[in-house]
Amino acid sequence: MPIHIRAEAGAVAPAAILVGDPLRAARAAAMLDSPTIYNERRGLLGVTGSWRGHRLTVQTTGMGGPTAAIVTEELAALGVRTVIRAGTCGAVANRVNVLDFCIATASVPLCGTTRQYVENEPFAPVADFAVTRALVECEGPAGGKRTVGLQEGTTCPGGDLRLTALATLDAVVQATCGALRLELIGVKPLRAFDTGIVVVAVLAHHEGQVTRIIGSAIAEDDTLVGTARATLHAVNRLASPLIARLVT
Repeated sequence: MPIHIRAEAGAVAPAAILVGDPLRAARAAAMLDSPTIYNERRGLLGVTGSWRGHRLTVQTTGMGGPTAAIVTEELAALGVRTVIRAGTCGAVANRVNVLDFCIATASVPLCGTTRQYVENEPFAPVADFAVTRALVECEGPAGGKRTVGLQEGTTCPGGDLRLTALATLDAVVQATCGALRLELIGVKPLRAFDTGIVVVAVLAHHEGQVTRIIGSAIAEDDTLVGTARATLHAVNRLASPLIARLVT
């Protein structure tokens, strides 16, 4: 019996849906026929039932890569052979909209958990082809289109700040109709004069020249909003004239 998921091997199905929030796990489990709870310890709610005649497990992982790794390893020890992570994600691609059904074909891991597994070697895990194809061909939720592609995985606040900056830069590039190409160097949250500040560094490519630009913003209440403002502060001098010409 594993340390964290206190269950016997027969308690789980060969396939499992992994969700972060135990409340989401409970909602998913309510859709199963004959659901049986096999674990509630540590908030890691686990339920096995059947879906359209097939045994299926729904398991909570908690937040972040470390707990997801622990849960996945223990599920494998109990007999699970296929796992599908179901949840929400942010988007940096302009073509992805709210409520889209996103299917990851592979992941760019920017988290410490993956580095522990691969000993800092460059590695991007690819999803099983048969499982990916089944997800692409399934019904999917109503109200959003299906998007298939590469995913970036982060499990730290720094990763969230970087994704926010990338999304902001992408919006600016779209607003300038591609006249300005922007490359993120880095995002740095810090404190100065008892105030939370975010600093963003960007490489701007425009009219054959490459310029290194820096932006900053106060981020006391919300570092993600502060990151977006710092990114806009960095690119404003170059982007504003281009956007103004397009508008007029």
